[in-house]
Amino acid sequence: MSQLVLDIPDDTLLSLKLSGDTAANEIRLAASVKLYELGRLSSGGAARLAGVPRVLFLSKLVDYGVDTFRVSGWKPALANLEGSIEHCAATTDSDCTGRRPAQRSTRSFIFRKTP
Repeated sequence: MSQLVLDIPDDTLLSLKLSGDTAANEIRLAASVKLYELGRLSSGGAARLAGVPRVLFLSKLVDYGVDTFRVSGWKPALANLEGSIEHCAATTDSDCTGRRPAQRSTRSFIFRKTP
């Protein structure tokens, strides 16, 4: 395991109202949260860096205002949805009425003769 030494001015610790050990844990957690938020670490990797269980790390994200789970690709889907809503507001297209033409379902069966 690698070790990182960080010099922190005494007045900074006093203003944070933290002792040396508490400050170290707090800074490790803050760095872990930021690296997770930037997408540089997974939640498990960030939890290991913070030195806490993953479930506890995920619950701490709320304290930092970071979303627990990221959903990728939602912006294009939202833009598509907004475009569909605008289209339906301006037309009486059958796709917008909520009624779909009846579709037949087909099923394929394969029968094999057993010896």
